[in-house]
Amino acid sequence: MSDSVEFRADHKTSNLLSEGFVKVGNIAPVTLLHEGLLFEYRPMLGEEVLAVDDAQDRLREQGEPEKSLHLVCAAIAKHIAKWSETGPVSVDTVRRLPLPLIRRVHRIIAQTEPSDPQEGAPIGTHDSVSRLVDDLTREAKGVESDEEADAKN
Repeated sequence: MSDSVEFRADHKTSNLLSEGFVKVGNIAPVTLLHEGLLFEYRPMLGEEVLAVDDAQDRLREQGEPEKSLHLVCAAIAKHIAKWSETGPVSVDTVRRLPLPLIRRVHRIIAQTEPSDPQEGAPIGTHDSVSRLVDDLTREAKGVESDEEADAKN
């Protein structure tokens, strides 16, 4: 009996993060805590995640939780390209999010927790990114989607 794994030529994976690669993140609303959040982000690389984690630990040990939170908010702002929030993506707007939402967004962009499923959109595909951009553009212009218009008729 062999312990080796047999790989099929037609079975390829795509876990490597290429420069400029983006994913769509979705966080479902949590009653009494926060509304949902839809965002397009560039995943953090492993060394970035470890550097932020190490710096957070040091800052907490030094009794500086505000700086620790600022560090996480800066990492989030750096990696989110677009979002469904009303304000621009910046350290200041990220720090104004409810803390459970900040923590969840950070874990998603750090790739330590999966995004919530987005109804009708295959997460991590070009279709989901296109749908996010279309939805955010329509929302900014105050224009209904085809599905919303059909539902009213």
